[in-house]
Amino acid sequence: MIKARRIRHVSFSTPDLARQADYYGSIVGLGVVARESGRLFMATESEQLAIVLEAGAEQKCKRIAFEVAPDSDLAEMRADLSKSGIASELRSDGAPGVSRSLVFTDPEGTEIELISGWIASPAQEPLRGIAANRLGH
Repeated sequence: MIKARRIRHVSFSTPDLARQADYYGSIVGLGVVARESGRLFMATESEQLAIVLEAGAEQKCKRIAFEVAPDSDLAEMRADLSKSGIASELRSDGAPGVSRSLVFTDPEGTEIELISGWIASPAQEPLRGIAANRLGH
């Protein structure tokens, strides 16, 4: 059984990347950690990656990343998923502060990402708005 500790970050696609980035920055108070072509990474005041925005044709939740114990063996988790008939893949350097992750897809097409460790991701731009401390439920 895979035991998730907490939600680590969420990825959304959006047809208006600039508008969504402005909202999460000026209202929610997330800071930009990194920009790539068509992707934007935003972190909380405590330097935890919280939101990844990706340019896309429709508004959609694309990926939910969960943190598992730092000593978790992602290859072993992959083997367990395979035994259950679930295809998955190991990825590296998918987001700032995340060196390795295990990714599989739920029945609706949303990617589930398991992260066994992370490194603080300080914002490269000033924080505004509410300035959320961390993502949680």
